[in-house]
Amino acid sequence: MLSPLEHILAWFSGLSPTQRQDSAFLISSAMPGVTFAPMNPSMVEDFIDQVRQLNTSEEKEYGLILSLSILVENLLISKRRDPDGWKETRAKLEKLGKDESSEKFLQMAVEIELRGAQWVASCKKWEAMAALYLTDKALASKYMIAS
Repeated sequence: MLSPLEHILAWFSGLSPTQRQDSAFLISSAMPGVTFAPMNPSMVEDFIDQVRQLNTSEEKEYGLILSLSILVENLLISKRRDPDGWKETRAKLEKLGKDESSEKFLQMAVEIELRGAQWVASCKKWEAMAALYLTDKALASKYMIAS
């Protein structure tokens, strides 16, 4: 059976390559104990390795779970779960493309719709995983913490 930390890392590993890079960049820049190296071509793998290296005890694992959960929720999920936000961004890019006669902005509008759909799906997967493995009750039971 996977630990809650491994469920988080499995979710992370299931993201598209672009999403993994984006997530590793955002989370590693804010996560204590993780070295932030945006120009490193193996940034994603290094991020996962560093998280695993920080997991030296059950207490540290619990702290990593809490830290990662809060960072993922605040830096990723809360900003990317809403399909309407992505539609709004697409509309703004389309308007810019038409106003400026810019194919670049029109292409970005098409790309943002796909990116948005991927993020909405990834957010739903996070929420389903978190509801099973990252609740206060689930963590208190696993880590013998008084709730």
